Amino acid sequence: MIDSQLNVKIEFLRKQMELTASQRGSLLHHDVIALSQTLDEYIMKAQYSHSSYPLLTCAL
Repeated sequence: MIDSQLNVKIEFLRKQMELTASQRGSLLHHDVIALSQTLDEYIMKAQYSHSSYPLLTCAL
């Protein structure tokens, strides 16, 4: 995914997370947390795409 696509996806997820939090009435709702975690993954991808370090993945 190229940088501009990553940025568009990040912005979309951010807005979706804000909307979902508003609709659910809590930042702690599981839907909001799931969106936040997905957003974190895309932010990490964007940060590592500008870095010389390889992207590491791990399963929790």
